Amino acid sequence: MSSVISKLGRALQNDDPTQLPEVGKPQDHAEIRYPIWRLQRAWRGVFGPDEAVLVRQALRWAGGQIFAPQLPENIRNTLQHAQVYADDAGRLTANAFAPAWLDNIDDTGIDPTPVSRVPKEDVPAETYVTASFGYPRWKSQALKEACWHALRAAPGATTLIALPTGSGKSLCFHYLARFSTGLTLVIVPTVALAIDQYRAARELPLLAHLDARYFAADDPDFTAQQVADAVRTGATRLLFTSPEACVSGRLRSVIDELASQGRLDHVVIDEAHMVGTWGIYFRVDFQLLSTHWRQWRERSGHQLRTLLLSATFTPECREGLKTLFPAQDWSEFISQRLRPEIAYHVREFEAVSDRNAALLDCIWQLPRPAIVYTTRVDDAYAFHSRVQQEGFRRVECFTGETSRAERRCLLERWRADDIDVMVATSAFGLGVDKPDVRSIVHACVPENLDRFYQEVGRGGRDGYSAVRDRKSVV
Repeated sequence: MSSVISKLGRALQNDDPTQLPEVGKPQDHAEIRYPIWRLQRAWRGVFGPDEAVLVRQALRWAGGQIFAPQLPENIRNTLQHAQVYADDAGRLTANAFAPAWLDNIDDTGIDPTPVSRVPKEDVPAETYVTASFGYPRWKSQALKEACWHALRAAPGATTLIALPTGSGKSLCFHYLARFSTGLTLVIVPTVALAIDQYRAARELPLLAHLDARYFAADDPDFTAQQVADAVRTGATRLLFTSPEACVSGRLRSVIDELASQGRLDHVVIDEAHMVGTWGIYFRVDFQLLSTHWRQWRERSGHQLRTLLLSATFTPECREGLKTLFPAQDWSEFISQRLRPEIAYHVREFEAVSDRNAALLDCIWQLPRPAIVYTTRVDDAYAFHSRVQQEGFRRVECFTGETSRAERRCLLERWRADDIDVMVATSAFGLGVDKPDVRSIVHACVPENLDRFYQEVGRGGRDGYSAVRDRKSVV
């Protein structure tokens, strides 16, 4: 470990990224090699703000053990913006991030070294699980029981499953698709989630025969007609799409056809709590989906199995879904809890300028990867532009107005660790899975608890502590 840290110090002193220690991405996201690995990816030329924040992160996680006598002036000045200083002996120091605009913060600040906060809950997997997916253990007993609950559902049944964010609930429909011969249709609320779920399924070798795809009107790799044809012929048996595509789009006739032929095995609605909230206010196809689902069920001779998934089902929401997707065999599996990984910090500001100054403090000091959420698209674009003006390069913007082609590109770069900060609206929230996100900042008050929980849930999915900070204007 000391050699890795000393090489980092020499690279800084010589302003030479080629002298950084060569490290692969650590499986343990809390060790010192992790921020050094991100720095290795970021520092390709001129040392700038992105690199300075990652040095700060490495310094905080190394406990102040980085030495770099005779730092070049450009590096010294950039590090100072990230509150990193060098003493006369060349020792770098970074005080804990404990801003004056937050109350009751102790000496450790809000950016200490991550610690594991999830109890060990994994249990041995059965032989068929290991043979089918290569998993030697279940993440938890709750996930095991949820998957079994989904698998044993009778033909025509509707099954509602609630599992905490990050607990692996997508495995439920992976199992359904793996052990069926017809189409498993997964309806999701955002294109970002469809792309993310598609990529996750494609990474599982034992799902390769399903030729998983997602349906999007302007996808750069395959046309909507190609996807529809692959579904119609049975080449694709796991499909991720939106309610609009099923209700009023090009997929409607294809799904009707498959249901009549008995080839529509499962309809899965992921983040099903959105059927009520989004369906009532601005996406009517979420509500109309119930009507078409009833028709598919009739066409299938009441053999169609339905799975409703979320981490945030209220009792009222569950009753509403029971009305929209009724079945004689209706069952529920509920395992809900607060995420133990997240530390919460809240501040309300009277002036937008004060809030924006605090946001920049966070950008310069919070650990990476990080997400900044806003409610309005214009705010997302404005703050993204402001961060770029500070000199940050590894920051991008993701909103409902982002084209599908660009969304796919951004998600791929996010998953590949080519982006350190994502400024986004709720279009980036639901279900987007990256386990090592360390910081979530809300520059707004989310309109409801569902959105709050979902967006907070992007952080700490690897089980290590993460920071959640909310800044709003009174």
